[in-house]
This record gives sequence, structure tokens and C-alpha cells, in this order.
Amino acid sequence: MGQKVILVVDDIEDVRQAIIRTLGEDKYSFLEASSGEEAFDIINDNSIDLVLSDIAMPKGNGLELLEKLKGHSNPPKFILVTGYASMFPENPEGLKASAIIEKPYRATDLIHLVEEILSKD
Repeated sequence: MGQKVILVVDDIEDVRQAIIRTLGEDKYSFLEASSGEEAFDIINDNSIDLVLSDIAMPKGNGLELLEKLKGHSNPPKFILVTGYASMFPENPEGLKASAIIEKPYRATDLIHLVEEILSKD
């Protein structure tokens, strides 16, 4: 079995790179997108195991991307990243994210969350 593929979606390149370094470039394969629109195209063209997406972005935010994926034939698992997690109850009904993680988060918390979600099949 090959490496799991994670799509990191954030409009700030430094944030995307920090997430990739945190999760381990040698442990997973990574793709990057700077908007929800770009991420949707990447998901349609690739087999993605997990999307790690910021919520607040121009050109298609993380919630819009998650909504678009509802009709996808094989949607990837999805972690929403936000500085405003208090706006969301624990995985509210209708929000089909695997998890929500609030910024700032500890690197170990992100690593454990990703490992836990990817281990579920």
C-alpha cells in the first residue's frame, strides 16, 4: 500500500508548508491548494485520502469546499482548521467533516488527529 495522500488547503503558503513539515514529508504524500476552488479541481483529478482545509479563504472557503464534496462519489476524509472553532458545536449535524481543529494548535495534536482519522477505514 502506498503513502496516504493529504491535500493541504490554505491561502497562505507558509501555513501550508508548516503543516507539511509538521506531518512529515516522508510519511505522507502532499498536494497543495490555495483556495477551495483549486482544491475541488485537485480532488476531482486525484485520489485524496484526507483534506486539511482552512475555513477562512478567498475563492472558495473550507465550508464551501466541504459542501461541494457532499455530491462527490468518493469524498476524502476532511479536517477543518479554524481560528473560530467556538462557532461550531462538536461536529454539528450536516457538517460532514471528520474533525475540526482550532488554531493555534499544538503540532502533536495535529499529528495525532491526522493519524487517528487516517487509521479509520
